[in-house]
Amino acid sequence: MRRALRALNERETTPGERRFSSLFSSSSAASSGFSTSARTEAPTKSSSSSSDVEEGEKGSSSTSSDKTATTKASVKASTAMETKSRTSATTKDEKKEEDRDMFMRNPVLIKREQTDENTIESAIKWAKENAKSRFPETVELTIRLGVNPKRSDMIVRGVVQLPHGTGKKFFVLAFGEDENELMKAQRAGADRVGGEALIEEIKQGKFNLNQVDVCIATPGIMAKLKAVARTLGPKGLMPNPKVGTLTTDLESAVKEAKAGGRVEYRAEKNSIVHAGIGKVTFEEGMIVENATSLMASVLQNRPKGKGAPAMTNYVKKIWLSTTMSKGSSVIDAKGFIKLGEEYNLKAIEEEKRKAASATA
Repeated sequence: MRRALRALNERETTPGERRFSSLFSSSSAASSGFSTSARTEAPTKSSSSSSDVEEGEKGSSSTSSDKTATTKASVKASTAMETKSRTSATTKDEKKEEDRDMFMRNPVLIKREQTDENTIESAIKWAKENAKSRFPETVELTIRLGVNPKRSDMIVRGVVQLPHGTGKKFFVLAFGEDENELMKAQRAGADRVGGEALIEEIKQGKFNLNQVDVCIATPGIMAKLKAVARTLGPKGLMPNPKVGTLTTDLESAVKEAKAGGRVEYRAEKNSIVHAGIGKVTFEEGMIVENATSLMASVLQNRPKGKGAPAMTNYVKKIWLSTTMSKGSSVIDAKGFIKLGEEYNLKAIEEEKRKAASATA
């Protein structure tokens, strides 16, 4: 045992071996009672412990320095984030103030909102006075309804023929099987007529549908139009009997479409009907009549099933605006509903007169 300890002391030892030898020598000295071996091992033990302390101090100092650097970096990042958030908040506040100032500098909008008589005539005057663009702007009517368009029995959809047109030129496409019907449609003003050959062109992508506004067809060719239904449907060009584009009288349908007064409307997901009713270059009386005819059609298509709204809750709000207007003009809903009801009554009386004259 002693010889082994001497051999270990004579050669160079590592810090780990020093710790092991010191522990071993102290235990052997305590068991055998020799104090000399404990004395010889004491300097080794003290030297190893001092070296361990030095290494620990170095490690702790390096760890503390790393922690300090990390803390400084996190403080810098947090200050940068705070500065960025403050800057964004100030910019948002500045934008709000600018918008408020811009609204306050526009006396026309404030005057329109504060007036007591928000009639359709005053709204059209406001629209014509504030149309400053170089091109003739479109007058647009927006109606908010009290229906739930997610329900299939509350979908408000229809078509109306404006008395004075919309001022827009329409590209009309007519489908049919009878050559005589196609010739009549072409004379009525259809931009392109055809049957199976035209359907094949659309199917192959040779015909540009982006220029087409209305597609009109006869019931006999609808079976063949199914081949291009996925092409016409997303563009809103598929003929439909509800809007009058699927009819047996192809000639009259083409004439109505080319007149430019045909307007299709549908309540969107927010229960809003939006349609153009003319140009600002139209006379005030012409725009009033177009707007009244649209309102009358919306009233006629009011849902009447279970849970449908009454007339008092059917029309919520009405606005009138132009293409480039800075705002919109509010219209009194009750007064405008009365105009629409009167328009419908006049139309019914005219139909009765025509029927009476036809029978006579």
